[in-house]
Order: sequence, then C-alpha cells, then structure tokens
Amino acid sequence: MKNVVLVFPRFEYPSGDFSLGLAYIAGYIRENIKDLNLSILDTTFNPSLDYVKKCLEEKKPDILGVYTDTLMFKDAIKVAKIAKNMSINVIFGGPHPTIMPEITIKNEAVDSICIGEGEITFKDYIDCYYSDKNFKRVDGIWFKENNQIIKNKPREPIKDLDIIPFPAMDLFDIENYINKFVQLDSYSPNFRGVSIIISRGCPFMCSYCQPTLQKVFGSKVRIRSPKNVVDELKEIKKKYNINAFYFQDDTLTAFKKWIKEFCYLYKKENLDLLWACNTRADTVDFDTLKMMRGAGCVKIKVGIESITDRIRNGIYKKNITYDQIRILIESCSKLKIQVAGFFMLGAPTETQKEVMDTIRFAARSKLTEANFSITTPLPETGLYNFVKEHGWSLPNDFNMFDYYQVKRPKMSKSEISVEKLKIYKKFANFYFYLHPNRIFTTMRSILSIKGFKKLFLKLRRL
Repeated sequence: MKNVVLVFPRFEYPSGDFSLGLAYIAGYIRENIKDLNLSILDTTFNPSLDYVKKCLEEKKPDILGVYTDTLMFKDAIKVAKIAKNMSINVIFGGPHPTIMPEITIKNEAVDSICIGEGEITFKDYIDCYYSDKNFKRVDGIWFKENNQIIKNKPREPIKDLDIIPFPAMDLFDIENYINKFVQLDSYSPNFRGVSIIISRGCPFMCSYCQPTLQKVFGSKVRIRSPKNVVDELKEIKKKYNINAFYFQDDTLTAFKKWIKEFCYLYKKENLDLLWACNTRADTVDFDTLKMMRGAGCVKIKVGIESITDRIRNGIYKKNITYDQIRILIESCSKLKIQVAGFFMLGAPTETQKEVMDTIRFAARSKLTEANFSITTPLPETGLYNFVKEHGWSLPNDFNMFDYYQVKRPKMSKSEISVEKLKIYKKFANFYFYLHPNRIFTTMRSILSIKGFKKLFLKLRRL
C-alpha cells in the first residue's frame, strides 16, 4: 500500500479557509493512483510540532508532501526536519518553492521540490517513487541525487481544469472550517460556508502579485466551466449542508461571459446559496452587478489599496481610477450588495498624509468592511524588484515577510517607520469600525455569540 501524507503547516493566523491547493492535489492523486493510503496533516487547529510528530509516527508515510508559501516557510522547514529524522521522503510544493526554488531545494531537510501546479507532477512523483525512483523523468520537479541538484524541465499548465476532480474537502476537518467561515459574517455570522476557486492565473499586472502569479500558474488564465462549478456546489451543498460560499479567485468579474452563464445556471438549478467574490473596480458595471445580485451575490471584495493615484497606479500598478472605485461602491449600495475594501499602508515613497487620506476615505465611505495591511514586498514581485532597484534594503530572513505582523526594517531613510505604520493600522481599524456609517454592524457582531467568535478569529490574524 502506497502511504502518503500531505501537510498544511499553518501554525499562525488561523482562518475559515482550508488549503484548496492541497485539496485539489489530494483529489487528483486519490482518483488516479491505486492502492493509495492518503491523508492530510493540517496544523490549523492543532498548531504544534508535537502534534506533527505524533501524526507522522502513527501514519508512518513513505512520502511527505509539504505545501508552503513565504509566510509559513519557516514552519514548513521545521516539519520537514521532523520527517527527515524519521527517514521520510520530503517534497515541497506551493508558491515559495516555485518562486524561490534555489533556496528551498538547498535546505538539507528537503529532498525534492515541485514547481508550478502540483496535481499531475505529484502523481507522477509518487508513481516514480514506488517504481524505479528515476526522478529524471518527472517533469516539473527539482531533486537531489549524489549530492547534486537535478533540475527537470518545467511542466506545462493543465489546459482543461474540468478534468481535475473536485477538491478532497473530506480529508480536512471540514466541519470546523465551515463553522469558522468568516467571508460573509458581515451579512450574517450564522452562515455555513466554504470557499471555492474556479480559475488559475490573473490577467492583470499589479506589482504586489506579479510576475509571481505567472510563475506559479503560467501566463494564460484558465477557468473551469460554469456547469462544472455548479455541479461542485450542488455536491457540497448536499454533502455538508452549506448555505453560502466564497469565490476565492482574485478577479472573478473579469470573466464577463462566464459570469453571465453561471448566473443563468444558478437560477436554473435553484442553488439557493448566497455568495461573495473578489473584483476589480474596472471589471464590473451596474448591469453585471444587478445580474450577480439576482443570482445570490450579496458581497464583493475589491482591492483599492490606496486612494492616492500616485501610489495606487504609480507604485502598485493597479490602473484603476478614483471614479471607478466611487461608482462601484455607489452601484453596490443601490443594489444592497456589501463591499469590503482591501487597503495597503506604507508603500515605498508613501507619505504620512497619503496614508491618512486612505484611512479617511475608507472610514467615511459606504464600505461594509475594510482590511488594512502594511505593505510587504514579497520576494520576486514587481514591488520587491522596485525596492531593490532603488537601492533600498529588504531582509534576507523570510520570517520578516509576515504581512500580518510586519517586522521588516525601513526600506529607505525617508520611509514611514514600521512602528508608526502599525499605529496607523490600529487607528484605521478603530476609525473604520466605530465610524457612524457602520457602528451598528460592528455592535451587532460583538453582541452575537457567533459574530463575536468570528470577529475574534479575524483579530487573531491581525
């Protein structure tokens, strides 16, 4: 029996979202590999290395697949070291190994890394491990052999996403996640919901994401068919009794034709599920929003980042106008669609006045929610390269790229200090949520038991 464990090493910042990436890989290899004993070790609700060690001692896997992004890389390495002490073969996958393969593969606890999408690559890796261990024939991986690093050719992205089985949610503590679903708690804290994803890639070039997204998913955006997504929602609803869901895709509304067909199928199939999604202010109009509202959409999340054009478009490369932001918020208000805004404080060259202008705009707007973060140029993004090109400093320690609790030093002498930005961030949250525009919603959340629990979960991430 082939014995494989996948690890989601989230020891900090718990959320109501399980790892869809691991769930998709698990679903694919479970359907395509015979005699497979597969499990997922998720530390979200058991954040301790003792728990990891105990699970690995019980399961005794031959292969340990570890998902990691930059934020959890330090903990992923700790997990890998435990596995190596037990003579388990360790392969890393996810955004961090894809973006920074050289650094990842050099760690002594890592045997191999998967670059890019993992479904087919990991399936081939497992097949190879249990046959001749000739990993040179597995596209999409780097591995160690005789003290050398072998770099196999990249694997082409999966063209038709409909061929991938639905994510293996059942391998997670899914009921716990459903109870902690926070994406629609501003609408009702009582929703039972999950997140889904329908696409891979992004057609836009915002400096804080690109070109890293293209390195992970390729330059061409791919999307599942509306029927495939509706079929998945019907299955999840029947199996887990959900009444809400969230599209995790960065820019769902960029796919106008897809949205139209999905809304038609939603009504035809009587899904009766409320939902939220992410958007850009330049990809929706009133008629599209009205159609979405009629098909169950009650909330959208939009990246505003900064209200200053110089920062939003000059530094972040959003290419979105103030009028587009204003019209989107006004249109949603007329349609009774809630809007959550994402804001980043402390961009390179940003002044204290520009930070305050953004905070004031957010608080005085008709936004239902706001998420304020401190700008953190993640490795190999356009923003990261901008800072490097200007001769400013960024840490080599990946622990410093924690955008929840930013520890990075000042990038330049003229930059606002991180200590001051943390004060601005706290002020922004108090000013926004205690503003007369939304004090009622805030108090309702605090006075509701479920609402308070979900609010506490959000605060832990902040």
